[in-house]
Amino acid sequence: MRYADRVQETTTTAGTGTVSMGGASAGYRAFSSAFVTGTQVSYCLVDGMAWEVGLGTLTSGSPWTMSRDVLIASSTGALINLSGGSTTVFNTAPAPQVDWPVIDKTVAAADVVTIPAGTQMLMAGNWNVLGTVNALGDLAVL
Repeated sequence: MRYADRVQETTTTAGTGTVSMGGASAGYRAFSSAFVTGTQVSYCLVDGMAWEVGLGTLTSGSPWTMSRDVLIASSTGALINLSGGSTTVFNTAPAPQVDWPVIDKTVAAADVVTIPAGTQMLMAGNWNVLGTVNALGDLAVL
């Protein structure tokens, strides 16, 4: 799964199927300028008061499209039925992907912290690592 800053487009797609990209929103960039075809991205769709967060796969073309592969959360509990009006689609980090529990700032000698593949962990502040940190995913230490 990939992330990029300031990626947001509009779409006039209707229904619950593949989303056809309609171009970057003002001040943002298009999915096609941030990712290559075949990339799986996390996305959010906002259509009026309805919203959906999921994982989708981008396909190049005219226009670029995004499949809606995995539903993570939505305002309806299912894929939202897009109205065909002006819907916003943007790249986002879904909460389950980055919602780490609060842990002590000391990793004891016998402890192991594992960052699963495909996830990210940000470590900030003063850390005392006596044990092991297995970074199978992305680890940022500030």
